[in-house]
Amino acid sequence: MKKVFFILLAIFLVLGMAWLIQFYMDKNATPETVFSTTQLERKSIYKNTLATGNIKPMKEVKVKSAVSGILEELYFGSGDVVKKGDIIAKVKIIPNAENLTRAKEAIKKAALNLENSRLELNRNKVLFEKGVIAQQELSGFQFDYDLRLQELNEAELSLEVIQNGAVQNSGEVQNLIRATISGTILELGALVGDNIIESNTFNEGTTIVSIADLSNVYFAGTVDESEVGKLKEGMPVKISVGALDNIEIDGELSFIAPKGIEEEGTVKFSIQASINIPENTNLRAGYSANAEIIIEKRENVWSINEGNLIFEGDSSFVEVQIADNVYEKKYVKTGLSDGLFIEILEGIDSTANIKVLNSGTN
Repeated sequence: MKKVFFILLAIFLVLGMAWLIQFYMDKNATPETVFSTTQLERKSIYKNTLATGNIKPMKEVKVKSAVSGILEELYFGSGDVVKKGDIIAKVKIIPNAENLTRAKEAIKKAALNLENSRLELNRNKVLFEKGVIAQQELSGFQFDYDLRLQELNEAELSLEVIQNGAVQNSGEVQNLIRATISGTILELGALVGDNIIESNTFNEGTTIVSIADLSNVYFAGTVDESEVGKLKEGMPVKISVGALDNIEIDGELSFIAPKGIEEEGTVKFSIQASINIPENTNLRAGYSANAEIIIEKRENVWSINEGNLIFEGDSSFVEVQIADNVYEKKYVKTGLSDGLFIEILEGIDSTANIKVLNSGTN
């Protein structure tokens, strides 16, 4: 009986120890990690380079005056739309004292020359009637008289221009400033009461207004020298304007500068892109903008998130599910990447369940 008791006690102790060991093993065991999966998906992948810049009008002119004086009237302001030929300002002419004196002296001199020529002509007419001189000689005196008369007329016109800025009844009034193109006034270069300096060969002159045609604008920006070698004229461009939320405007690369400019230790190249302005979109000159130039693109191709790739040297792999929570590493051939998604050319098909790396849960 005692022997049976000790045998049962031993069995009980063994079973208890086994249960205790199993309990601690289960408690300290690492739970199995379960990963989520994904499959290939169709996407359009673009490889871009970014250019920063702003919007500029294709045609912008600075309207200046042909005469000096004081800006007496201004008929339009910034933002107003004008047509070519509209009178936008009037300049009150203040004659230059030196030019005025010269013009008056020129009139006196021309009047004296005309009077002398008239006397000579009349005297020789008498001689012609008496048969003393020939018709040809009399014609010479008549020509000289006509020439002196023209010189006096020109001197009087010059004085009128200096005093009034125009010749009366000529239809050309130089002190009335007209728009040279149709467009929008971007800014005023002078205000009423300001001194105006005429524009001529030796002087740039005062800008009264700047006018631009805002129906025809373009993007002007710069790209880094490391990217410019990838660009070609005619490449598609997506332009986003900071002031216009959620609007992306199509364009086309139209110019790449042949020479770079050093800015803060790096070389930048100027570029320009034409813009197709959408309807009901108001683009203002000077808007800051970014342009994404599409260097390469793949339309509707099989792709995966690039974070699910395993890179080993120059090769790429994914882990494909072959059973519940069991995966096999497979080589895949990749194509274009946009930094987030990458094109899959071969190695797996669209039915494969691909392990989503870093998605494991216990």
